[in-house]
Parts: sequence; structure tokens; C-alpha cells
Amino acid sequence: MPNKTPNTPDILDSLLCGIIITDKALCIRYLNNSAEETLGKSFSQVNGEEITRFISYLGLKKRLNKILHGEQSYTNRATSFHIKDQGDVHLDFSISPKTDGDDITGIILEMKQIDRQLRIARDNDLMEVLDTNQTILRGMAHEIKNPLGGISGAAQLMAMDAQDDTAKECTQIILSETARLTSLVDELLGPANIPKKKLINVHEVLEHCRHVFSLKIGSNIRLSFDYDPSIPDIVADRDKMVQVILNILQNALNAIGDHEGNILIRSRILWKHTIHQTLHPYVASISITDDGPGIPDDIRGKIFYPMITGRAEGTGLGLSIAQTLITQHGGIIEVDSIPGKTTFSIILPLGKSE
Repeated sequence: MPNKTPNTPDILDSLLCGIIITDKALCIRYLNNSAEETLGKSFSQVNGEEITRFISYLGLKKRLNKILHGEQSYTNRATSFHIKDQGDVHLDFSISPKTDGDDITGIILEMKQIDRQLRIARDNDLMEVLDTNQTILRGMAHEIKNPLGGISGAAQLMAMDAQDDTAKECTQIILSETARLTSLVDELLGPANIPKKKLINVHEVLEHCRHVFSLKIGSNIRLSFDYDPSIPDIVADRDKMVQVILNILQNALNAIGDHEGNILIRSRILWKHTIHQTLHPYVASISITDDGPGIPDDIRGKIFYPMITGRAEGTGLGLSIAQTLITQHGGIIEVDSIPGKTTFSIILPLGKSE
């Protein structure tokens, strides 16, 4: 990480609230880790740039100039800001003058992203529901699977004794349908194998998935990528990660359908991120964004539940299985969706939790 400013106290980087410091020209001269996460950019990307290029709300520049000219500190809560390349977020924030003796030398902007608290609560609720649903589904699946085995065995005996083509055809239908139902029940039971984790390069995995996926999309889809090369190797099961990423890419493709559309694969490091009620100093974020119509309102909050799908031909198990696989890696999949922009983010811990 770049040396952001001489003698910067390490304590600022440990804060959950974002700190941005500017000079008198409102050019950014310091970001702490939380501010980097909120802006979605590293300090080196914004150093020396005017703050209003990256963060804005109605009247912000006027307010900053008033404080530069001696007005007292300003505080506001639950304010909607637009973050460049990130969209709208809700912040509690305060603006104070940065002083050197009696001289005002810049601005200190302190911001707390209240969306984060909502996200943590939402993620906790999701995991509780998924755990409950998984327990119920596993019980049901075992009850269904046992008689399916008896039906399949009986059908095999009938096939051996079948004398005419009609009887043979009927027994083959029974066998094929019981095999299909057994496969579906196995999916309901969730991943059976423990992930075989080892150090992997996340961008090698993403490039593999991008290549595989590019072979199946039409000319109506523009597939692009934006990687953060600073992400270190992660401990994960490569095959499981490929399965999850290809599943989410397929969902993006299904959402766009036959229309012209864009899919973006992005990787980033996020600082001070909470997963399953555990605060991690930094995490890897792999996001897949499409510009399709968005997830319907009636299923948006249940998109990771088993058997929930927006497509008539879908089983509703793909995203549920993907969430389970990422949970086995200590991570979580998050989703944000509005008409014209849906982003699935795979969040995986890096380093030790706090």
C-alpha cells in the first residue's frame, strides 16, 4: 500500500468510519482504509484529485467552501451521496476545517456508511434462514430419497421381466425419472464434498471462467473485466470457485437474454468488512455485474433460498448451492439489484479476523 501521508497515525486506518482530508483547493490528500472502501478506489487513484469528482450530493461543494472560509463544522445524517462508479450510498457525515494554528489548511470529511449496518443485519438474517431451510430440506430429501430407491429397484426388476415394447418403454421412463428425481434430491442436500483448499490465484480462476464463458455468449453480450492486481493468493477450492463464478455468470446471461447487454467481472480488496458477524481487516471481493432488468421485487430478498427462481425452466438451486460453497470458504455472496444493474459480490476473507 502506498505511504499515504507522512506520520499518519495507524489508528485512522483502524476506524470503521471513513476519513478524507483535502487541501484548500479541495484536492484529496489522505484517505483511510474505510474511505478507500466507500469510494471503491485506492489512495493512489485519487491523490491530488478534487473530492467532488468522486463523492457528491446537492450543495456539497458550496458547503465545503463555506467551511474553508470559516463556517463551523457541519453534520448531517442518513444523507444520500453519489459515489463515482459505485452508485448511491447513505452516509452519516460531518465536515470540519483542518487547521494549522489559526489558518484553515483544508477539509476533514468523516463519513459512516449506514448501508453497511443494514447489509450486516441483512446478511445475518439470510444465513439464519438458509441454515433453517437447509435443515428442513435435508430432512425432506432423505424421506424422499429412500422410497425413490425402492421404486428404482422395482422398476429394474420389472424391466427384466417385460415382455413387450410398451412395458419396456414404461419401465425405462420410471427409471429415468427416478434417476432425475434422485439427482434433484442430491442437489437439495447440498454439496457433499468438503472443499479441497489450497493457495490459488484468484485472477487465474477468473480468467479461466471468462474464457470458458466467452465461448458460449453471442455477439449481443459485451464481457469485460476490471481486476485489482494487489489481491494476494487465497486459500480456496479452485473447482468450487469455478463452479460458483460460472453459475453467477450464467445468471447474468439469463437476465440479459437476447437483448444487447454488458457483463463486468471485477475484483477488489475491501477493508474492515464483516462476514458472519466477524470483522475482517480486509477481504477479497469478486463481483459480477450485468445491465439486465434486475431481480423481480417479489424474489429479491429470497434469491438465495432453494427452489426460488425467476425463470420457468430454472430449478432455483444454483444460487443456493453457490452460497453454500462460498460459506464453506468462510465467505458470503451479496447481491444488489435495481433495474438496469445487478451485482453479485463474492466476499472472501483475507488475513486474520479481528
